[in-house]
Amino acid sequence: MEKGVAICLGSAVNPDGSLPIKAQERIKTTVKLFEDNRIKKIIFTGGSSFRSSLKHKEALIMGEKALELGIPKEVLYYELNSKCTFGNAILTRFQHEDILSHEKIVVVTSISHKKRAKLFFSHVFPKNQGYKITCIGAKENISEDEQRRKKKYEDFCINFFKIHVLSRIAPGNMESLIRWLWYENQSYAKHLIDESPWRCYTEKAKELLGEKYANPYA
Repeated sequence: MEKGVAICLGSAVNPDGSLPIKAQERIKTTVKLFEDNRIKKIIFTGGSSFRSSLKHKEALIMGEKALELGIPKEVLYYELNSKCTFGNAILTRFQHEDILSHEKIVVVTSISHKKRAKLFFSHVFPKNQGYKITCIGAKENISEDEQRRKKKYEDFCINFFKIHVLSRIAPGNMESLIRWLWYENQSYAKHLIDESPWRCYTEKAKELLGEKYANPYA
């Protein structure tokens, strides 16, 4: 069996630096892949999202947990600057293309986030450039009502990005992707936070998920 490289997506840590259940499940899923000899390297991706304290780097905290669970230090890699899912993909390729080129890539996220993660990572790591993307969703212990709300949110995010971002940037065009991330994504270009279409994006996210879940930087 061909062993791949796992990219485990970060999740906002708790204010005290502890890991939420969602992040713990992603780590467990990634560790199981390694134990089953399906992957040979692991990249934890995620800096400080808008819900995390700036001193807490999601990827580092998740990596520490993986070490506790028996993953060897030498197979772990990190991307520490991304603040959103698309940023996870873009900055992971930008920083670690040397170990990802022509490899089978296994993206680990949560079940409700799987479709969007697959769309974004496939755009950054396209087949015609030699990449093979698989996306695995870790389990989520959430109510049916929460599942419905998350699905509405994910569908909205996917449609928004297809219209406003993916249609404008060719798959795998790293120069354009990096330029978009730094200058046109409100997670990084802070002056855009109150400008349309991002303002509409934020307002719709709050409508679908409520203040607790709305992520204007998703």
